[in-house]
Amino acid sequence: MAVKKAGAIVAGSTYLIINKKSGKALSAESGAENGGVVEQFLITRADNQLWVIDKAEKGTWKLVCKDSGKCLDVINGGEVDGAWVHQWDYVGGETQQWKLEATKDGYYKIANAKSGKCLDVVNISDEDGAAIQIWEDANGENQQWKLEAWPAVVPAEEAPVKEEKPAEEPKAVEEKKEAAAEVKAEKAAPAKKAPARKPAAKKPAAKKPAAKKTAEKKTTEKKAPAKKPAAKKTAEKKGE
Repeated sequence: MAVKKAGAIVAGSTYLIINKKSGKALSAESGAENGGVVEQFLITRADNQLWVIDKAEKGTWKLVCKDSGKCLDVINGGEVDGAWVHQWDYVGGETQQWKLEATKDGYYKIANAKSGKCLDVVNISDEDGAAIQIWEDANGENQQWKLEAWPAVVPAEEAPVKEEKPAEEPKAVEEKKEAAAEVKAEKAAPAKKAPARKPAAKKPAAKKPAAKKTAEKKTTEKKAPAKKPAAKKTAEKKGE
């Protein structure tokens, strides 16, 4: 995207209009009807301080307040020094058309197309709320205005410049290409499958120790008492 040159007026763009002497912005009464006040005030960048500058008839410009949609206009079609300005619906009258004359230091004189008189701060005031009028060109700082684009525009000469990297030597470029090719080849090669592991041989189950035979039951029966040998018969009586 091209960067607009700072200070150039772009038709249909939005600007803050800042007085050179006071440093304050051209401010319109917010939400006003026809006849709303125009004065200078501390810069807030609110919509009532933003002006859309667009082309009008015969090389002139109209200044339209973003807040109200009304144009900067001279009261009662005034042409005399001291006639105040206000805001009004655009009707194509010369009192609503302005010539923008650039000065040497980047400011503008804003002269009314009908009277030829300049937009001027009453009593060369620096105060908030000072009224704005038209007055014969006296080349005073209170008759010079800075047109500051909003949102701000970066001057062309301040646009960031990309630093160019020094060209690499052919050898380094070739080495990089080779390295990249190797990486690409490695990625393209099918991945080697790891050798399948053989299932571990099952160990023979340990034999359980043979169950001990149940000890024979001891006989609970009592052995019959051994028979005593029969008593030998009494020796026959001797002498019988």
